[in-house]
Amino acid sequence: MIVADDIVIENVTFENSAGRGEVVGQALAAYMNGDQQVFKNFWLCIYEL
Repeated sequence: MIVADDIVIENVTFENSAGRGEVVGQALAAYMNGDQQVFKNFWLCIYEL
């Protein structure tokens, strides 16, 4: 969870590795809330079927 204003985030990977939804339920990979958020070299890896 990222709740902030005026930030720069670089070189980050978020990975949802929880597995299959019917086994573990639905997972939240990332939550961002704020003004003027900058993401550089940002990877969001999800597990979706």
